[in-house]
Amino acid sequence: MSNQKSENHKSAINLKFQISNLKLATVSKPISKSDIRFTESWKEQREGSKTGYYLLYTFSWGLAIIFIAFFLLMFMGGISIIPVAEDNSKIIFIVIAGFILGFIISLVVRARNEKKYRKILEKLRKVSDRI
Repeated sequence: MSNQKSENHKSAINLKFQISNLKLATVSKPISKSDIRFTESWKEQREGSKTGYYLLYTFSWGLAIIFIAFFLLMFMGGISIIPVAEDNSKIIFIVIAGFILGFIISLVVRARNEKKYRKILEKLRKVSDRI
């Protein structure tokens, strides 16, 4: 009789363990404070115009890329420290490429942030539906 009780007890414990693992597997990560801060700041960004966002971040990323590329080429010897007419085409290329890359980066970052924002809102909806 005690052997049967012991087996029933083990199977009950095993069943509870399986159920708890199933719950852990189906429940996504809880919403963290950083997620809440992100949603608040991104909501504020979304209220502004997309054009303003793209202009600001294209200009910002573009300038950063231009300065980095310019100084890297200068230290590697691709552009002389003393202004030379031969370097004008290289500098024009750096400026154009910098702003194009800045625009691409701003597109990617905005799409990534929007995706993250929607994912967090979906988590919030699921949590509120459970309550």
